[in-house]
Amino acid sequence: MVKCIPAEDSLNVLSMKNEKGNTPLHLAAAVGWLTICECIASRHLELISTRNSKGETPLFLTAYHGKLDAFLCLHHLYNQKTVQEPEKNKGQEPDDSLCRREDGNTILN
Repeated sequence: MVKCIPAEDSLNVLSMKNEKGNTPLHLAAAVGWLTICECIASRHLELISTRNSKGETPLFLTAYHGKLDAFLCLHHLYNQKTVQEPEKNKGQEPDDSLCRREDGNTILN
C-alpha cells in the first residue's frame, strides 16, 4: 500500500498525524509491524525522528512496546545515515534523543 503512494505525495501522506500526533510509522512501530516500518523509514528516514503529542518517536515506541525486530530495523536505518555522512558526524556523541520523550523519560523508564 505504501508503495502505491506517488513519490511526489509520499512524504506529505506519510507525515500525516492522527489526533494523538502519531504518523503511520508511529502506529506500525507500536505494534511491531516490521515490513511497514522498513518500507516507510527507508523511503523517508526523517520520519524516524518525528515526535507525537507525547514527544515520542517511532523508535521510542518500538522499545516501549517491546518490539525488538522493529526497533533493530529503525535503529539500523537511522544509523546508516550516520555511516553515510561521516564528516557531518565526526567527533560527535551518539544521538540518543530518539530514545527519549521530550519530558526526558527514556525507553528504560
